[in-house]
Amino acid sequence: MTPSTPLPKIALALLHLPSEEWLPPDVSRLPAALRAQAEGFNPKRRQQFLAGRWLLAELLFNQANCPELPEIDTTDNGRPVFTSSGLPDFNISHSGEYIMVALSY
Repeated sequence: MTPSTPLPKIALALLHLPSEEWLPPDVSRLPAALRAQAEGFNPKRRQQFLAGRWLLAELLFNQANCPELPEIDTTDNGRPVFTSSGLPDFNISHSGEYIMVALSY
């Protein structure tokens, strides 16, 4: 990167999950199909999955006024991406009781 190359815009969100099973307070930004998909997971995985997607949806709403989480696909190497190319790049990561979401424009 040269000095004149602008840095990408980045937005971050971090969530601390309590040790008991926690679900997002409002899942209205999550598509019904995504919520149904989560029902097939064990409780811990369901918590991580829904919390990460909820955090992504809220961050995307606050940054891009997107009312519902857009469709997500998975690349050949397992990385999730939005199916629409006009949306920002993102990453969801979890470690222990923490989930972090990053958007990059």
